[in-house]
Amino acid sequence: MIVFRFLLLLFVQSTLAGSEKINSEPLELYKILKNDQGWVFNEEQQGIEIAMKKIEGHEIPAIMVNYETSVSLSLIQSILMDVENYSTFLKSSGKMVTKQLEKSESSVVGYQFIPVSVPFIDDRHYFFKLMKNNLKENNSDLLVKWFLLDENADSINGARSYVENGTYLKYGAGLWMAEKN
Repeated sequence: MIVFRFLLLLFVQSTLAGSEKINSEPLELYKILKNDQGWVFNEEQQGIEIAMKKIEGHEIPAIMVNYETSVSLSLIQSILMDVENYSTFLKSSGKMVTKQLEKSESSVVGYQFIPVSVPFIDDRHYFFKLMKNNLKENNSDLLVKWFLLDENADSINGARSYVENGTYLKYGAGLWMAEKN
């Protein structure tokens, strides 16, 4: 059995954002997310554990979701890298729009628009880069890592037609990890 762990930090724009180069991997943020210290488990529903971690200097905490599954690591990784089919796999995606802009053997650049149906809160949208870890050569528990891209990045200039109205998320990152149970 594999415990699937999703570590997420979004909507953060302050000291950490200033210390990292635009459109490069946020290595300091990855270290904070991967560190087991500071996570506080808040609830468990239908086998899904949710934990939060306060990030120094930020009002919004990081979020971690744990789920136990017997699905193979390679299948999970393939699904995560297949952004064109997110609406097929994400049950609650609703009117979310995800577009693949670039794809290589080990990475994907994409755009995502998330409509928010809560009054007084704007829709969210962002460009992102996903990078898969080589499972065969590396015994790491890391499957995929991702980070948000600056909306003015050269690599996304041709994708302006995808951009929707809403709040652009400028800084965020996440790790999809697994560990044997």
